[in-house]
Amino acid sequence: MKQEKTIRSARHYKKRIISFLLTCLFIVPGCDDKQPYNASDVLLLVNSNTQSQVAIQKVIPYFNHFGIKYQMIDLAKESLSAYTVDPALIVIGHAEIADTKDLATQLESFLKKRQAKGTGIMSFDPKMPSTLLSQTSEEKDTDVGELHFTDATHYITGYRKAGDTKDLFAYMAIPKMTVKKGTTIISGNGLPLLIVDEKTRIAQWTSQDWMYYSVLGPLGGLDDCLWKSIVWAARKPFVMQALPPIVTMRVDDVMGAGRQQWNVSPFQWVKTANKYGFKPWMGMFIYNISPEGVEELKELMAKGMATGTPHAFGRPPRKESNKETIIKMFDPYYKDQLADNYFLPNYWYAKANPYLSQYYDEFIFFDHNNQKSWDAELSKKILKAVDDWYADTGVPMGGYLIPHWNEITGIMAPYIQDNWKINLISVREADISWGYIANAYNLKEEMKPVRTAPFNLYDEPIVGKPKEGAMDARNSYSAGFLNLGGRTFFEFSYEINDLIGYDWRPDNDVQATADRGIQTISRGLEGKYLPVLFTHETDYIYAVKPENWDAILKKLSEGIAAYQPLYLTMDDGVKLQRAFYTSEISDAQFDPQTAELKVAMSGKTDVPTGVFVYTDNGSTIDEKWVEIPVFQNEASQVIPLSK
Repeated sequence: MKQEKTIRSARHYKKRIISFLLTCLFIVPGCDDKQPYNASDVLLLVNSNTQSQVAIQKVIPYFNHFGIKYQMIDLAKESLSAYTVDPALIVIGHAEIADTKDLATQLESFLKKRQAKGTGIMSFDPKMPSTLLSQTSEEKDTDVGELHFTDATHYITGYRKAGDTKDLFAYMAIPKMTVKKGTTIISGNGLPLLIVDEKTRIAQWTSQDWMYYSVLGPLGGLDDCLWKSIVWAARKPFVMQALPPIVTMRVDDVMGAGRQQWNVSPFQWVKTANKYGFKPWMGMFIYNISPEGVEELKELMAKGMATGTPHAFGRPPRKESNKETIIKMFDPYYKDQLADNYFLPNYWYAKANPYLSQYYDEFIFFDHNNQKSWDAELSKKILKAVDDWYADTGVPMGGYLIPHWNEITGIMAPYIQDNWKINLISVREADISWGYIANAYNLKEEMKPVRTAPFNLYDEPIVGKPKEGAMDARNSYSAGFLNLGGRTFFEFSYEINDLIGYDWRPDNDVQATADRGIQTISRGLEGKYLPVLFTHETDYIYAVKPENWDAILKKLSEGIAAYQPLYLTMDDGVKLQRAFYTSEISDAQFDPQTAELKVAMSGKTDVPTGVFVYTDNGSTIDEKWVEIPVFQNEASQVIPLSK
């Protein structure tokens, strides 16, 4: 099973070493082109005497995200001469990898020997290997605020149009170097950021500044070039366990406003989404869903076209729920919480629990208005009220929970898991209010939200010079196990914040709304993430005319069709993400004589997963998805490839 994906646990690391050494004893790829050779292993080189933390904190999380099987060698503590195997790829994990001339000589020799046997090289050290670049100055250009992609067609930049640019949140640094050999495919201020050499299959990055959230960070729009540079440089066939192209949809604050707003059925917007493949997960305002809406909801859920869980009791139809009243009474606490478009329903459940608050929404999982957890006795009453609604309506409970404002009382966690059978969640921490989480980096260490895999496991420095007028919000992705109230849940969230904020914000501008949706989803698909089209019914969808909603989703689905996505509910999508987290490639061997690739997996899954197999096809690289059935402990798959 994967750990919280930093450096492997001692036991797991030992297992990897043994496996690695056994491979050394029996397989020597390259010395005989008929011998089987490794098709998955990546050797990551670091030097703890220099900048190894960059590789550990930034490169390894990416490896874990892409499902890359790797082994790390610390050159400050381990000798290269002890490693005689030939991995599919060697990655030089950071700049200044060689702190002595002797080590530089040894490393150059090691790389040449591995290259001679087919191993590819990707480097984050502009000086190693020394064949591609020449340093023109000891200085760096620290004012790179925009990246430029090549005008030529290349596999690594294949998702880009010729000559595309990428704006950065802050100015990054690129060393002043010129290209001796190879081609620059990404540059900044005329300086090479990514250089490739077709003959030697070396991909060389000159800076890692873009990996930091202050400059760009994960989900920022360069992740596709990273995994593609890995695949491009690696010896083929090459195998990695990344997610297939999946699209999900999340809608919060759901009450079924169609009848009240447009005199169509309450959940007509869901049926329209279904028409174009989308299967919405709904964070439901349960007391606002009318009897007509309940019946429509049950029909949709029975067909697998939608799913959902309680988000809050809802928004009572009272003046104290009116936006203007709330802001007037409680500004500034609510000012930034309420959207410009703000729907006030006309239905409230006849058997509703007594009001828990005098204003705004009625919460289930946290006392949001007073910024504190519910006490034990009140928590029991609240959870019983939810159960009573479900028993009365017959609406099925979904498997993925997102509390309103992502706030939860920790003592509710066992009940949620035991009684509702929910193990998938989107909450970073229990018993902490939205206000605390939003300002986490200004809090004392013991008050900060819990670390989440794969990318948010470390504090990181502010890298690069600030750029005036740049957006403060950063994109966010979490997928890992989390302890809430003494129980273990799988926590997942996906937010693209650099387009218009964390919400998709659909409106009646059909083309602009569709374009935002396409960018939100394609960013995830290109970076091998689980993308989520996320918005709110009561803030945005309710105000979109039904005919415009249809036109938006039609354009959106057409705009992502080239990715050939599989549309899943959030429940199924997150369950699949969890299965990828709890399993991994343990070995992959390609036999040139039989043209068979044997892939071995370890861990466990509860749904079918799979691996990507990459093969060279002339000047292009082919991608093949291979499904791996459900397994416990281990599994193997033989994949026939063309000779």
